[in-house]
Amino acid sequence: MQTSEWRQKELVYFKKGTEEWGEPLYVGTEELSDAGEGFEIFPNPAFDFSRISVSNIFAKAELKIYNSLGQLVYKDAIISENTIINVSGFESGIYIVLVETEEGILKEKLIIR
Repeated sequence: MQTSEWRQKELVYFKKGTEEWGEPLYVGTEELSDAGEGFEIFPNPAFDFSRISVSNIFAKAELKIYNSLGQLVYKDAIISENTIINVSGFESGIYIVLVETEEGILKEKLIIR
């Protein structure tokens, strides 16, 4: 290894049992806002179809549904206030529905039986 390629790495924080030193470095993701007014999923729990209603349509809005393993199972653009999704092919379980807009991200749970 050439000297110019060598870089010193430093441990910033250490904790094991009661031994602790350094400054903790917190790493995370931006918090998502819970769905409030203007975002609704009906029926919930769903069997065959579910309606996603977004009262404030944004120029660019995208709908994403993730299963409990965090895998993306559905993705589509939202082009109207009411979007009907066929969920009959989804396995039973709890899903997270995200509506991503230029203003932020809304989230809500969807239960499929």
